[in-house]
Amino acid sequence: MDLIVSLIRNGACCVKDLRILPDSILHDPSYTAKLYLFPGPHLDQTTPLEIIISLAQLYACISLSLAGLKMISSKGVFKLIRLNRTAEFFQSAKRARREKRKKDEKKASSKSDATADTCDTTGTNADATNADTAEELIRESLTQEANAALRGTWEGMALFVTGVGFFWFSAHSIHVTDTNWIGGLRAFIHAFIMMQIALAYFLCCMFKDSARGIRRSEQALLKIGELSAIDDKKKKDKKGKDKKEEATVEARWLTLETYNLLLDDDWNPFWTNGDVSTIDKMAEGKMFEKETEILKSKVKSFTGSDVIMDSETTARLEERAKTLKWDGYRELGCFVFNCFAFYGYMMALIAYYFDDEEIQPGYIKNCKFGYSNIDADWTGNFVGDVMWTVEPIFIVSIPLVMKFMNRRKTETDKKIKSD
Repeated sequence: MDLIVSLIRNGACCVKDLRILPDSILHDPSYTAKLYLFPGPHLDQTTPLEIIISLAQLYACISLSLAGLKMISSKGVFKLIRLNRTAEFFQSAKRARREKRKKDEKKASSKSDATADTCDTTGTNADATNADTAEELIRESLTQEANAALRGTWEGMALFVTGVGFFWFSAHSIHVTDTNWIGGLRAFIHAFIMMQIALAYFLCCMFKDSARGIRRSEQALLKIGELSAIDDKKKKDKKGKDKKEEATVEARWLTLETYNLLLDDDWNPFWTNGDVSTIDKMAEGKMFEKETEILKSKVKSFTGSDVIMDSETTARLEERAKTLKWDGYRELGCFVFNCFAFYGYMMALIAYYFDDEEIQPGYIKNCKFGYSNIDADWTGNFVGDVMWTVEPIFIVSIPLVMKFMNRRKTETDKKIKSD
């Protein structure tokens, strides 16, 4: 819904900028007066097209403000609180396991040499290795989610600031800021500056997400070769070794990133969710124990398997690599569009604060590419509107392009097999 409203809002802004269909009712303030008579001398100049833009901007104000507050709470503050409690459970379980291991080692050392020689500890060593691996995965996950919660807090604040800023944009569209109401033009410019700061933060996030998606795609393809090499090594090591040596588990290859890639989707334990209910708070200890046992079971299935990279897993990882790559390209595209939008909209601020063109510094004139204030303001605003119109179309088209390319690949493979 947000993408549709964004497309309508910015598409209408482009129509207004270019004055498409100039003789239609879209640009006729008298038609607005038939529906509602705004007071003069400024508000009565509002056209039906500006009403559409204002309503779409008001929707963005409400939607983004609420989304920002929800993100601050569920993906930020509340999530950090839950992660803090989970970290306490993790440390308690870690200490208990260390104490149990020490006791077991003392018992083993107190046994006679004869008993020790006949005792098979292979299973115990394997279980200990799997437990260590699961413990490390949980630690990495908690650290990763803590960073994500901090980012969620900043993103929520940026979303909230953007949503509040759209209130002044909505008022500006119906010429309210031409009066002294709600702070006038000065308040609109201040809101505009805050939205630009928020957009600058989002640009950093888009660039990081783009790089991460492309990097993970490359890692997924590399893991196919690395894990296949481990499978080959296991086959070679089986020859000439007894069962005890075969049962020894080496799980150092199983990192959190590898574990996420081997799953159909990224691991999503309960502590990744910040929407905490009263029941969850009471049962978090049991939830942590259950999550740990499930994780140990999955780790055991991966490390104990004779073949990690079978044909099904290889195909799934290749498909996952494609999805991650396209996700990275989507974020890169959004980054490019928003870079142009950021720079374009910045021309309005330059025109406002450097209104006297005769005394403008050289670097300001260079920023405007030699345009006058009026031309730079119009051109920059139009570029921003076009970029924000194309962006939702681009986002929606990515899954369709992926689906088309996958279907084409399937048809090509069938044709090759038939030949």
